[in-house]
Amino acid sequence: MQARRLFLLTGLLAPAGPLAAQATADQARLVFSVNAGFIPGASAWEVSGQPLVQFQSPDPPIVDEIRITRRIRSTLTF
Repeated sequence: MQARRLFLLTGLLAPAGPLAAQATADQARLVFSVNAGFIPGASAWEVSGQPLVQFQSPDPPIVDEIRITRRIRSTLTF
């Protein structure tokens, strides 16, 4: 176990080399690419039996249930 700790400590303390060797003469580059694809449709989620209360009606308030869904349509992407 001591050898492992010594190896890790030596690796952390060892210099990575002179800074001049690490520097590169790279220039900034702007790259454009074109991609195309297809996204298939799917049903993401569904909540059924969600209560909906209308308080503006005369007493007692009207309670109804609604179903909420989220669907992903299939489409092409560019």
